[in-house]
Formats: sequence, structure tokens, C-alpha cells
Amino acid sequence: MSSRTSLSTRSINTRCALGLLLPLLGACTSVEPIRHDDRLQAWLEFTSIDTVAAQVADAAELFLDLRVAVIQGQHDAAFVRAACAAADEHDVALILWPLLDPSDGYWPNQGNAPAFAAWTLQLADAAPKDCPRLDGFVVDMEMPIDRAETLSGVGLSLTERITALVDGADPVAFEAARGAYTELVGELHARGLRVFVSSLPMLIDDELDGDEGIAHALWTPVQDIPWDRASFQVYRTLFAEYATSLLGTDDTFGPGLVTSYAEHIEAFWGDAASIDLGTTGAGVVEHGGMEAPAELQEDIAAALAAGIPLHAINVYSLEGLLEHDDPAAWVRTPSPAEGAEEQPVESIRNIIQGLDELL
Repeated sequence: MSSRTSLSTRSINTRCALGLLLPLLGACTSVEPIRHDDRLQAWLEFTSIDTVAAQVADAAELFLDLRVAVIQGQHDAAFVRAACAAADEHDVALILWPLLDPSDGYWPNQGNAPAFAAWTLQLADAAPKDCPRLDGFVVDMEMPIDRAETLSGVGLSLTERITALVDGADPVAFEAARGAYTELVGELHARGLRVFVSSLPMLIDDELDGDEGIAHALWTPVQDIPWDRASFQVYRTLFAEYATSLLGTDDTFGPGLVTSYAEHIEAFWGDAASIDLGTTGAGVVEHGGMEAPAELQEDIAAALAAGIPLHAINVYSLEGLLEHDDPAAWVRTPSPAEGAEEQPVESIRNIIQGLDELL
């Protein structure tokens, strides 16, 4: 079975074995993970032990499941217990989203695989006691945050960006990291936990020519690891910024962007295909968000039309949704509808694929 489309089929018996630490829970069915197939998932990044219970309750009101950030040095076991207890109370499926201290890169990637694996396994070790109904973990595979901020700086020319990307590639370190993430996924699967990956959309352009030039440049080993699902961050708001830096234009993007990428995600990843949409507000790297619910509704409709199921569509972010007057209007389930072809989409994807030839 292809590593791209294999799904975890571990039975609940694995969970039960780990649940020996919890004999007072009674029957093993009490530790079955919460899962839904009729809900969007939302990312929750800016949270604390004081706010997480209310945020989970808000997600439940919006009929959303959650991917909750757990940042090393910022969130502890008490935070995880609070998030998990709230998810259990409100019937919200929960995926933990481990992140490192910004000084260690924040997002997992080629450069910090051992540190990220250690943090994730620490959380997994505590899960039978602290979060017995946990669905799994998501690996948000991106460049180290300092490298991302440097390469996106307005003072760099396109030539300087390409040179930095080429000079930063290290095939030996890349393969070592792929091995480390493969081992981590195996460890988590053995515990009955699902493992998801989310990464940058350029990796889909990378796959069109069958190499990993872009992945090497971005330090993101995603291929050939048995993820349960692989999602790619097709954020129309960020593509407007990419157009400025790569094309020198002020183009905006609509649902045609999602249709273009989602069809390739579905083709390459099959049953494991997933997509991230947004953004509804700023992330850890400052940028603008969508302005109206119709934008997100169009993108959800385009993803559905490409064959990506509702529960494999992830919205960034819950916090952004809650900033708006009517959050529910953003996350209703629309009828599937392809986005129309857009010239800016063709232009930006041609540029990315052209850069791939140089990497």
C-alpha cells in the first residue's frame, strides 16, 4: 500500500493496552477517541489554560472539531488536561498540534526533527492519562520561523531569495529528518493515534515534476511518510503576498486557487488528501485575513467539489472566526462548486513551477 494513501487501522485494543494506567475507567470503550465525519476542523493557535475551555465551547457551538496548539515552554500538562476535558464535555474531536519554542524553529522541519519528536512523544506518553479520547497529532511542517521571516522580508530581491533557498538545501540532513519523522509516525501509530501533516502548497507544485527540489529548499520532508492525512495550506490571503514578492503584482485570489490546488492534492494523495483554507485572521507571522464569510464559503465549496471530504478541510483559524460578528456564517457547509479559472492562479503556479526547475 502506498505510504501516501495508507490510513491507520489500529483497533481500540491498542488504546486499551495503554489505558492500563487508568483501571478505574472501566471498559475500554471509555477511551475511544472522539471522531466526526460531518464537521470542518479549525486550527486554534493562540490559547492558554485560562481561555481554552471557552474556545472549545465556541468550537462546539460552531460545529467544529479542533487542532489545538501545544507550544513547548508555554503550555504544560495542566493545559492539555483542560483542553481535553473541555473537548470531552462538548463532544469536540481533538488533535494536538505540537510546536516548539520560536528559538528552536517553532514549526517542525528538517532542522529540528529530534527536538520535535521528543516533545511530541512526551505529550503522547501522557495522553492515556491526560487526554484518553485524543484523536491524534498534526505535524505542521514548515521552515524554521526565523528562516521564513528572513526569506519573506521585503528587502530581498527574487534572486536573493532563490540563492538563499538553494544554498540552504542539505540532502543528507533532509533524509535524516525524513527518517526521524517516519519513526515518530510509527511510534504514534503503535499507540493507536492518528498522525496528520500540514505543509506548504508549493510542495504540490514540487510533485508535478516528480522531484523534491522545493521540499529540499523549504526543509519540509513530507513525501514517503505514512501520514493518515496530508493537507496543504492553500490560503488565498497568503497567495496575495506571494504574488507581490514573486510577481510584483497586487493580484487577489478567489476559489479558483483552491480548485487548482485541491484537484492536484486529490490526485497525488488520494484517500489521504486534505486541505487548509483561510486565513480568517493573523497567525504567528503577521498578515491580513479574509474580509467576508463568502470568501471562505467559496473556498470550502471548491474543496468539496474537488473531492476532499468535509472532515478533511481545516480552517485557519478559530480565533479569527471568533473576531467576526457572525462566525457561523463562515463555516456553514455549502454545496460543492468549482472555482472559475483565474489568470493570477495560472501565473503564480507557473512561477513556482519555474522556480522548481532551478532548485
